[in-house]
Amino acid sequence: MPDILPGPWHLEFDTERDSYMVYDAPPNEDGEMFMAIAEVHVGERVSSVRHQRSHARLIAAAPELYAALQEAVRALNTAVRFKVGDTDSYAIAALCEQAIAKARKGDA
Repeated sequence: MPDILPGPWHLEFDTERDSYMVYDAPPNEDGEMFMAIAEVHVGERVSSVRHQRSHARLIAAAPELYAALQEAVRALNTAVRFKVGDTDSYAIAALCEQAIAKARKGDA
C-alpha cells in the first residue's frame, strides 16, 4: 500500500467547524480524537450538506476500498477470462488497476 494510513478511518461531525472530520481512529476512552485525515466543510445549501456527507463517507472508506480493489484485481487476473455485460473480467481488472495507480501516484 502506498503512504495510506491503514483503516478503518473514523468519521465525526464537528459542529464548531461545521465540517465532517475523518480521523485515523475512533476517539479514545477520554473522547480525544487522533490525527485528522481530511476535513469536508459543509455549505449552507441542503444539497451541499447531503453531498458533503457523502464525500466524507467516501473518504472515510478509502482504506477498505483500496484493499478491496487490490483483492479484486488479484481475483480477476487469476481467474479464467469471463464475460461481464459488454466487457470482460480482464478489462474490469485493468480499470481497477488504473484506480489503484491514481491512488498511488495521483493524476500526474
